[in-house]
Amino acid sequence: MDANTRNALGMLGDGLLDVEDIRELGGEVAELLGSPEAATKVLGGVLLARDQAVDKALDSLARYKFEMFGYWASAFVKYNQLLPGEMKVANPFKDLVKVARGRGFGPGVSRQKGGE
Repeated sequence: MDANTRNALGMLGDGLLDVEDIRELGGEVAELLGSPEAATKVLGGVLLARDQAVDKALDSLARYKFEMFGYWASAFVKYNQLLPGEMKVANPFKDLVKVARGRGFGPGVSRQKGGE
């Protein structure tokens, strides 16, 4: 068992999910993978990757690596979408979006020359 798998299973042991949760929340995943234990391992890996994506996004932003911030922020979104609804969390970058929209950027706003 590699370190990432041990970490993911450790997260499961910390109460994030257990085999019974998998039967309830990830039943379809368990069916696809053949067992609740396999589903626990996969969902634990997704949880771990999602948390690492947040850390890497924030680290990239702090280093002025804006393209890498976008890469890791979108990775967080994708990992979050892979999880069953009860395991999803709010986007940790929501406050940054609010700041940008507060400055007049966002959907429906054109910043191109001659735009309204």
